[in-house]
Amino acid sequence: MRALAWLLLVLASAAAAREPLAPPPAPAGWRLAGAPRLYPGRELYGHIDGGAELFHEFGFVDLLVAAYADSADRELDLEVYRLEDARAAYAVYLLKCGREAPLPALAHRHSAAPHQLTLVAGDLFIQVNNPDGAPALQPAMAAIADAAAGSRPAPGGDPLFAALPQAGLRPHSERLLRGAFSEEPYLPFSGGDPLSLDGRVYAAVGDYGEALSPERAFVAAYPDSGAARAALAALAAICRRDASLLAAAAQGLSFRDYAGRFGAARIAGDTLRLQSGLVSLPTLR
Repeated sequence: MRALAWLLLVLASAAAAREPLAPPPAPAGWRLAGAPRLYPGRELYGHIDGGAELFHEFGFVDLLVAAYADSADRELDLEVYRLEDARAAYAVYLLKCGREAPLPALAHRHSAAPHQLTLVAGDLFIQVNNPDGAPALQPAMAAIADAAAGSRPAPGGDPLFAALPQAGLRPHSERLLRGAFSEEPYLPFSGGDPLSLDGRVYAAVGDYGEALSPERAFVAAYPDSGAARAALAALAAICRRDASLLAAAAQGLSFRDYAGRFGAARIAGDTLRLQSGLVSLPTLR
């Protein structure tokens, strides 16, 4: 109990020691329009109508919102989300960026579209929203995002991505998951936390094959082998609820999902591997 209290104190002190988020200076020809707004912790729900849970799943800390306007009163909206660490910010970026379309002049990892630019740097996930979608505003979007990122480092490759099967992996399809809200679009079950990630454990997922509905491979690394066994047992229970559990044993299981596709999971030590969306019963990758 004393150790837990000490850990909570350390975490609280670390959070308090973070520098407050502040809007970057406006680029040439632009100005800050109104006072910036800060949303710490649970106050995020006051800004996002649906979707705040995903940020909290990855250790959301706080959010800065600021508006910029030019001489024609065209506005760009900056949102700077601070996560608990760089890995969490990278995970959110991958889930939010869509198919990456970078700009040549912007060095930070990012993706640009007419209505929104997303960027990741260090523990920050940054969005610049362009309500009008005017292409002429893209340089200002990039300048604001770049200034908000500052000198924070670019993300490196996540070690879990190297653990995914590489043969047949669709380029740039890798994503990081950490709980029910990030898992939901990728797994063929109706809600819950099928991989028992619980906002603490990371899993990687990648898409395979050329079909519109891809095959998928997942790999999750738990704190120990006992946690991996518990995760497999929980997955078996979800398969019984939301699919047809075809076989279950101490080290693995297989199932058929609601769409008639197959999946299988195996554990080895502290690692669980899962395949889904297969047209026939698999040999686990």
